[in-house]
Amino acid sequence: MEISEEAEVAFYDELLQKNPKNALAWCSKAEVLDRLGRHAEAVACYGKALEIDPQLAVARSAKASLLSRLGQFVEAIQCCNEGLTVNEKQGAVWVAKGVALSRLGKGEEAIGCFDKALEVEPLNGIAWSSKGAALIPLNRYSEVVTCCDRALHIDPRNVEAWAAKGHALIKLGKMTEASECLRKAAQVKPVM
Repeated sequence: MEISEEAEVAFYDELLQKNPKNALAWCSKAEVLDRLGRHAEAVACYGKALEIDPQLAVARSAKASLLSRLGQFVEAIQCCNEGLTVNEKQGAVWVAKGVALSRLGKGEEAIGCFDKALEVEPLNGIAWSSKGAALIPLNRYSEVVTCCDRALHIDPRNVEAWAAKGHALIKLGKMTEASECLRKAAQVKPVM
């Protein structure tokens, strides 16, 4: 029997009344609020989690990712910078910063962030696919393919990697391979 997302929020509210210093509960509540489209509340919950534990990379990267999805790229970068000041070895935070920079059109800076993430976590498939996607506007298509291949070796269900690789292969004139990549991107079902 599945419980509703509203019931999940109520569960976390009750849990947090008993223990308001539970940073992970604040993160979990934020995730549910995000799914419900209650983004401002989700951002606030991630903020509470980070007040309790400023080094909680999952809260930092999730908050920054949410801010990026909301188009608040400068705020997302600021959020990441605050976390990286505390601990530079947070791969997910470097990725979130890179994504925000990429969306601002700062491709070279974004690539630097993805490289930092990969120094910390060489098997971070999201970092590889995000780097590949950031290389597309820079017309570095062979590098896109290489990055996406690394991402797909780690996780063959990485839709972003299939799509970016397909786009790069189109630009390289390899239409058959590109078509296969885009077909695979369309077939991948998200893991729940």
